[in-house]
Amino acid sequence: MGKIFISLLLILAGFSCLYGQNAQYGGQALNKGSYSLSGSIQYSSSSMSDSYFSNNVGTLAITPQFTYFVANHFSLGGFISYYDISPNTSTAALGPLFRYYFYVKDVNPFLEASFNISIGDHYTNVGFGLKGGMEYFLSTSVAVEPFISYNYMTNSLATNVAFPTTTITVNVGIGINYFIF
Repeated sequence: MGKIFISLLLILAGFSCLYGQNAQYGGQALNKGSYSLSGSIQYSSSSMSDSYFSNNVGTLAITPQFTYFVANHFSLGGFISYYDISPNTSTAALGPLFRYYFYVKDVNPFLEASFNISIGDHYTNVGFGLKGGMEYFLSTSVAVEPFISYNYMTNSLATNVAFPTTTITVNVGIGINYFIF
């Protein structure tokens, strides 16, 4: 996990050196009335536990999302995540999200909060997520976004599970974001 995090930081530093951003990049894209279509690939490390066991799992996820800017630098939207947990196990989650962009001298860091729900044959997971990252604009409407996120989910609404479990996931990923304005 540490090697992946260090690799992501090096990629982030490389993008900041190679693509020095203009003040115009991200300016209009982050304003009220704009749309954003994005997708990301992320690697997760999950810790699942209940009263009797604990397990750590590595997961690969693909997450497309759509947002609309209701105010300058503030967008609302939704996402769908597909998680490949093991060769025989996969699941999907969806929910609403809220994202706020900061402006710090030609860089656009963001914070995101989301609500997650995942429904399977015998369970319903509910939870929340927090995500932070940077938008590195490659043009006026395309940005690369490295990020790190934290997700908390519980299947306390399970119908055929003897003991409710809690899953805490830390994701490190990179996404591409296309802005329509």
